[in-house]
Amino acid sequence: MKYKPRRPVIFLFCFFSLFTILFADDWKTFYERSDFKATPNYEQTIDFCKRLADYSPWVSYAVFGKSAQGRDLPLLIVNKNSVFDPQELKNGDKLILLIQAGIHSGEIDGKDAGLALIRDLVVKKQNTQLLDNLVILF
Repeated sequence: MKYKPRRPVIFLFCFFSLFTILFADDWKTFYERSDFKATPNYEQTIDFCKRLADYSPWVSYAVFGKSAQGRDLPLLIVNKNSVFDPQELKNGDKLILLIQAGIHSGEIDGKDAGLALIRDLVVKKQNTQLLDNLVILF
């Protein structure tokens, strides 16, 4: 019997392979897209934070105050259980890790690393066991 390739299967494989490549690129941080030479401005950072929150039920975007320039101070809460209420988090049994980043100009590395970490956890689903007993405030 002669083997006949199944075109629909090959097509679907190619389609999903291409989709995966494009999707992964869509979630690269600004820093990664710049070949690690530039960092995002305020608006680009906020946009990426909101995209993470819109994408994943594990992420909540909040504002915890205003900067000296009058801009919102963003807060990402990352919790695998999708619990974001401060009192519930305080009374819960998970360790709460606060990561401050981008506080002063020239200290941007932590912001870029933190956004990549959160992206890897909630989009790529890498090392999700870190969130079994941990809530991240970023």
